[in-house]
Amino acid sequence: MIPVASAIYAFCHSTDPQKPKFGVCVIPDERLFFLFNTKPPPRILEVGMMEVSKDQAPFLNYTSYLDTISLMPYEVEPLRDALAKRKVWGLHPDLREAIKYKVRIHGRLGGGREKFVLNNF
Repeated sequence: MIPVASAIYAFCHSTDPQKPKFGVCVIPDERLFFLFNTKPPPRILEVGMMEVSKDQAPFLNYTSYLDTISLMPYEVEPLRDALAKRKVWGLHPDLREAIKYKVRIHGRLGGGREKFVLNNF
């Protein structure tokens, strides 16, 4: 449905509180995404967070932080809505490479998922 390494803006039922979030599709078949945050949670700042500027990702409203450790599921309907409303963007190749690098360095996704990111981003 959403191509791997594509950014979306869609309602996310997995967050607390539930709200629309920017995310990056990691495992399309499982609808798993890395999420952008306005502020990085301190527990994973040094390990899994990437600062991403509006220059790197023009769809963002301001500099945000991409959590490259936690995979969050989206439900099907919000993803369909994002596609219908054209709230899906390709990532710049440099940003894709930066995500791959971060995932490789922290090594916390687990073998199969890490390998998927490294081979498909």
